[in-house]
Formats: sequence, C-alpha cells, structure tokens
Amino acid sequence: MWKTVEARESGSGLLKALLPGSSRGTIDELIVLGLIAVFLSALAVMSVVRRRSGGRRSNGTTASKSYSTSKRFRPTSYTNAKSKSLADPAYQQSIVRQAEFRKRPLLNREEYRVFEAVERVCHDLNRGFRVMAQVSLGEVIRAEAKEPTLERDAHASINSKRLDIAVIDREGYLAAAIEYQGTGHHLQNAFMRDAVKREALRKAGLNMIEVLPSDDADHIRWMLLRQIAPEQTAESA
Repeated sequence: MWKTVEARESGSGLLKALLPGSSRGTIDELIVLGLIAVFLSALAVMSVVRRRSGGRRSNGTTASKSYSTSKRFRPTSYTNAKSKSLADPAYQQSIVRQAEFRKRPLLNREEYRVFEAVERVCHDLNRGFRVMAQVSLGEVIRAEAKEPTLERDAHASINSKRLDIAVIDREGYLAAAIEYQGTGHHLQNAFMRDAVKREALRKAGLNMIEVLPSDDADHIRWMLLRQIAPEQTAESA
C-alpha cells in the first residue's frame, strides 16, 4: 500500500514538474480520468476475448443457442429417454443410431413356394395381375363407418395385419388375398388375427384363400383361379 502511495506521489510530482503552473490544480482530476480510461480498456479487451472463445461461461458450458443446437443432434441414451414418445422422428433417429440392423427374409421357404405358384398362375393368365408379399391390410382395403371414431378404430384393427401374399389387378385393386397356414398357425393369437382379416376381407367382397402345407401347386392354382378367373375353373371342370 505504501508503495502505491509513493508511486502516486512520485507520479504527481513528475506531472507537476511537466505541467505549467496554471494546470497543476487539475492533477488529481487527470489521475482519475486516466484510471477510468484504463478500466474501460480492460473491459473492452475482456469482451473481445469472450467473443473469440465462443461465448463460454465460467462453468465451461457454451452459451444458450449454440449449446442447445448441438445438444439437439446428440444421440440420446436409451436408458435415459424411455419417457419420450416413439411418435417423435428425432427420438426414433436416436434409437436407430444406437441399434444394429441385419437383413431378414421377407418369406420363409414354404411361403416362397406358394408365392412362386401364385406368380406362375398370374403369368399364365396374362391379364395384368401382379403379386406382392407381406402387404398391410389397411393399404388394400378401407374401413368405412358413419361414426369417425368407429372408422378410425376399424382401420387401426386391420392396419397392423399383413397378408402373406396379395394379388392386385391392373388398376391396383386387391384381387386375391392368400394366407399360408403353416405349423405356427394355431400358436398364441394367430388364429384370432386371421379371423379379423377373414371378416374384413369378406366385407370387402373377397374370400381369404388359405393354403395348407399339404396343398400342391395344382391345388393352389385351382383356388386362385376360382377367385380371379372363375371361367377358367369352369372350363377345366
């Protein structure tokens, strides 16, 4: 402290020696103005340094907007985000990034055997029929009801159901729905799920063609022609 006072007094003496007599009365005012100028210069330097460092705060986090933007695209831990909704595409993306995916067959071996038989029949008919696999029932038939709530629930009841094989005509409408009833047909709730599909298809004017493991290509052909080309079965008879 004494050194500061001595420095100030020596500085004042130097200024008194340099300034004319009429200005010596303002020495203290000049000192105060000089200190203020130094303080303002220090504030300006600190502001420039803060801007160049990206607006980092004393606790090490980045400021407001840039921090929240980078955090938005950071993969979220699955264990810490179970409360989020799967209807949010951003949340879906974070989950997909953390999981692994592998290819899987669309049809098993027996289903593919039926698929080939159906394709052969449609090719031989040459009427523009196309064969598709694992089609959502809600994409090929539409629920209708006077009450909006009933229509919505009816659609939800069939939209999660899939047809093993679907035959569409040249206009894109469903012409035949084929289900392969393999060994797992009676497991869990598969029978009731088939009952829902069967009833919805019946109301849409179609009968669900059910293929058993014992059905050969000729029997599959007969069942399919009876639905999409009944005159062919009549000629064969």
